Amino acid sequence: MSILLIIALLVGAVVAANIVQPFVKRIPEALILIVIGALFSILPIFHGFQINSEFFLFLIIAPIMFQEGQSHPYNTIRKHAKTIIQLSVVLALFTMVLVALVNANFPTKWPLALTIALAAIVVPTDAVAVKSMTKGLTMPKGLNQSLELESLFNDATGIVLLDLALSFFTKGSLSPMTGIGYFLFVSLGGLLVGALLSLLVVGLRMYLNFHATSAKATTIPLNLLTPFVIYIVAEHLGTSGILAVVAAGLVHNWEHSKLQLIATESQIVTATIWQTTTTVLNGIVFVILGLALPAIFKTMTHFGWIGSLILIALAGAIYLAMFLGRFLWVTLQSDQNLTEFFGKKHTKNRRVRARLFGLSGVHGAVTLALAMSLPAKINGRPLPFLDEIQIVATLVILISLAVASVALPLLLKKETADFSPEDLDRVRK
Repeated sequence: MSILLIIALLVGAVVAANIVQPFVKRIPEALILIVIGALFSILPIFHGFQINSEFFLFLIIAPIMFQEGQSHPYNTIRKHAKTIIQLSVVLALFTMVLVALVNANFPTKWPLALTIALAAIVVPTDAVAVKSMTKGLTMPKGLNQSLELESLFNDATGIVLLDLALSFFTKGSLSPMTGIGYFLFVSLGGLLVGALLSLLVVGLRMYLNFHATSAKATTIPLNLLTPFVIYIVAEHLGTSGILAVVAAGLVHNWEHSKLQLIATESQIVTATIWQTTTTVLNGIVFVILGLALPAIFKTMTHFGWIGSLILIALAGAIYLAMFLGRFLWVTLQSDQNLTEFFGKKHTKNRRVRARLFGLSGVHGAVTLALAMSLPAKINGRPLPFLDEIQIVATLVILISLAVASVALPLLLKKETADFSPEDLDRVRK
């Protein structure tokens, strides 16, 4: 009963935030949800509330990434494949190196493997959180698309790199070839497993659409179960469950294009259900972050003023390094494929978009999940610096949200309609 009550309260918090947000338009919905979560932590039912990272990735992140995949046409992914690799792998690795260098120069005395682990945790970005902050504002179309394409695959990059870092810490060494081989197996394997299983599911759904007497009663629940089944199978095979569900989403987008004139009602119902579900799940992520804050701040008190200030300074330095890394990466890129997203090199438009791209590197759901997924023990011994890593990761999330929520509205113009209310009324009549 308590689990049902917790779920009801989490969903209620998302509903409450949607009710409150129109009255405080200047405050992003994500921050409102975090505040509500922090207030909920006072309730007795949330005392000692802990996140099970495996269930978090399975029940929340997997369906969100599946829907992200469904919302991107396969032709778009194929057209921008090179750009996606640059954004979600090359840029992610570049950012990780910068974060590791910053951390190495702080008096934290963490082992190299744990420094890399923290860098992997803060690599994933959250394009959905950026969207909530830019409602009513004009975000350049190409830039907005680059953020979506980046967050579509860099989540898996962070997850794989974290696994490598923990393996490095456990074994004490890790050869570059072993690391590259593992990365390729997990990532490419996840994409392959997701695509193949999804093709089977799509084939079954298409058969049912043409032959079943009540197709919707079968095809819609089958679609809703797809990301969970594929995630479990991919993880069981040792590949990336997140990349598997993204690949599955892309295949389902192809199915949608094939059936949009045949099973229109089913497609509309499915799309509505997924959009509503993922909106609620994204909101729950930030409520959970708010629930975790009191425990995080309580843990900080154990380090004293100096220790806490060092962790806060480290989080600020990491955020600044990631901002500068993203800004410089866009500014210095000469690849013509990126012109569509960031404008021509050595122009004012490129500099403006580079600054916006840096500020839009907001962190959220996956960073929180990875931070909480760190094992308490490795080889029977407590994982050192566990609390410090989780605190810094949480502070990076908060800093990125706070800076973006203030800076983006100042840099972006308000959205203007192409018609007046009078024009709309005239056309209706």
